[in-house]
Amino acid sequence: MKNIKTLFKHRLSVLSHQLLAAEQQKSPAMWLYQNDARTSLFYLEAMCRVLGAAGNAKRFDKLKAQFKMLEDALGELDYYDAWWHEFSANKAISADVLMAIDHQRDLAELRLNGLLKKEAWLLSKSTRVTKIKKQIKKINWPSDTDFVAHAHDFYQHTIADINAHLAKPLVDIEADVHELRRDVRWLSIYPQAFKGFFSLKPARVTYQKFGKYLSAEVVNSPFNRLEAADDVVPLLLNQNNFYAMSWLIATLGTIKDQGLRLELLTHALQTVEGLPDDAAQSKALELLGQQQATHVQLISAANFVAQKIKRDAVLSGLLA
Repeated sequence: MKNIKTLFKHRLSVLSHQLLAAEQQKSPAMWLYQNDARTSLFYLEAMCRVLGAAGNAKRFDKLKAQFKMLEDALGELDYYDAWWHEFSANKAISADVLMAIDHQRDLAELRLNGLLKKEAWLLSKSTRVTKIKKQIKKINWPSDTDFVAHAHDFYQHTIADINAHLAKPLVDIEADVHELRRDVRWLSIYPQAFKGFFSLKPARVTYQKFGKYLSAEVVNSPFNRLEAADDVVPLLLNQNNFYAMSWLIATLGTIKDQGLRLELLTHALQTVEGLPDDAAQSKALELLGQQQATHVQLISAANFVAQKIKRDAVLSGLLA
């Protein structure tokens, strides 16, 4: 039995049920956002990324693009909704600025609802999910053993690419810090998406360099628990390296969020108050208070973290 095909069909079925429930709502977009459809899309996109590199690249690339388009639209709604809620709690930020961000949130919701209709994702009129099910039947799915061997090679190549990224200076929040975090985060998403095909190998000795990464929050994170499958010999990942990678994702996430927070508020102030860039950024820093770092401080912190991860060979030692 090819568990990979069964697992992909299961992931698609979960998304299908979410789409069916969303269709009954006044705003399908908002329901999908609030009910974690983005995770389903991440899993499907993750499976397409790995499987497409193993074969049937044209079909999996097409499927990946479809899932990614929907996930990106959900991500845009998440972006504006999350920042609107956070900024709303800051009494120093004016109602006009909040209204500008709320307007962007409304537009993101409209775009996602439009995409759901245009691309026929809503199930009562759906051609999208039906077409995907037909594509699945045409794919030559790898055996479980072949998949695990391919996943090993895929991780090796991906880690080499990320290490090359780590060797270069990070200069921009979105293009460098956020992009680096995305690349590393996929290495964490793949084991969740391919449930049972990855497992963690506990370390017999925990080297001192890992101490700073293995906080209780990281070690006990539900994202770092990988379920085993009785009928699969999984790809083994070194547990401490995997935990350290999780620490990196969280740390870059904090830096990225600080940067995006500053950029969005700066842009909103430019739009609402007509301030030039420097003045808008200065006012944004003032409104956000002492907990908000400057762009220079954030980039410096990101480069420090990246070099520490590279020096400790966290990613290079991920494969057991």
